[in-house]
Amino acid sequence: MSFPALSLITKSLSLIKRDKVIFICTLIPIIMGVVLFYFLGSSLYSYSTMKGTEIIQTYLKDSAWGEFIYYILITVFTVIMYFVVNWTFVLILSIFASPFNEIISKRIERISKGEKLETLGNSFSGFFSSLGFTLFNEIKKISLIFILTIISLIFSYIPILAPISLVLTALLLSMGYLDFNWSRHDLSFKDCKRDIRKNVFSYSFGGLFYLVLVTIPLMNLLVPAWATCYFSLLWIEKNENSNKAS
Repeated sequence: MSFPALSLITKSLSLIKRDKVIFICTLIPIIMGVVLFYFLGSSLYSYSTMKGTEIIQTYLKDSAWGEFIYYILITVFTVIMYFVVNWTFVLILSIFASPFNEIISKRIERISKGEKLETLGNSFSGFFSSLGFTLFNEIKKISLIFILTIISLIFSYIPILAPISLVLTALLLSMGYLDFNWSRHDLSFKDCKRDIRKNVFSYSFGGLFYLVLVTIPLMNLLVPAWATCYFSLLWIEKNENSNKAS
């Protein structure tokens, strides 16, 4: 018995390499992301680490254990800042990539259904007219994800709730990419909840996979497009199976 949530990982990556429009929609945000990471991400990381070092030195310079505690705290602070900057960077990149992900998700559905594909020019024909709405919708979505991520982070410090925190974070990530399909088909909030409830295991698995990739520098540049392909394929397959069953 096959497990779609696993098999579609390689299929979605293959589509990025094979389809010219999807490849271009993947490449443009990646170029933007590399520039952003170099000029903004590295600067923010360096500045935050420097300020943290200054604060730690101020309070520990006269302590007998000061030097030892200093290096321990600097290590912890550096690790924390690495993940904070990395996660923030991915969220910002997701906003830039959202108009392109919209095109990718729509094209994935056409490919899955065997429909005639649009040319490169036609694929971008309504890009600028819907750009404002797409970016605004993505900012709202990212804001919600950010708030729920904080709640998830709080849960992670309570041992009994730590597994819930991990699943919640994975589902939040998956929802960010499933929303392209939900919005395109105008699903109600109730329908979205029902979809999550029915496919919580598959969506959590996919969310965990891309959550790991988010923590890997440079690899996380591919996450927006790859996750969009993956969750679009998964949602379409789950939807078709549901229709057949009914």
